[in-house]
Amino acid sequence: MIGAIHTILGFSALICGLAVFLRTKGTRFHVCLGRAYVISMIGLNLTAFGIYRLFGEFGLFHWFAVGSLATIVGGLIPALLRRRIKHWIHFHYHFMAWSYVGLLAATSNEAFVHIPLLSEQAVKFRWLPWAGIGLIGLAGSIVIPLLANRTIGSIEPDGAANGSQPIRSETNRTSSAAGSRR
Repeated sequence: MIGAIHTILGFSALICGLAVFLRTKGTRFHVCLGRAYVISMIGLNLTAFGIYRLFGEFGLFHWFAVGSLATIVGGLIPALLRRRIKHWIHFHYHFMAWSYVGLLAATSNEAFVHIPLLSEQAVKFRWLPWAGIGLIGLAGSIVIPLLANRTIGSIEPDGAANGSQPIRSETNRTSSAAGSRR
């Protein structure tokens, strides 16, 4: 039962996270999707603590869940305290982006466990799941900085990033950069 809940929350986080990534930032829809992503991720990580099939005790993947929770909290706190944290959007963006990269890496690992064709290959080439995780991490380390200015600029057009900007509606954009994230 806990495995099924974990899986449902994982798919929810994948879908919500992708939608957040693809949609315009700073809108009410972004906030709603972001909340759904955070709730899914917290639930996903908490249910991970109840899965002990692999080691029979607290193991490596439980530590990854701790790290994942840290990235979620690291991205959530600046957004909640945006009026008090200078350049809050930079912290929010980077922590949330890395939380999604971690989710993709964990999903890759799960695919090597649960998809028979990949599982067969993982038995032959034990390094293959780790290579998948590494490639996802490498892609994140390239994509996150490349998109940072564009993404952060779409929510803070003047670059102030001090929380003084209001949340925009989907139709009332305050910057030409905001429309480029559709």
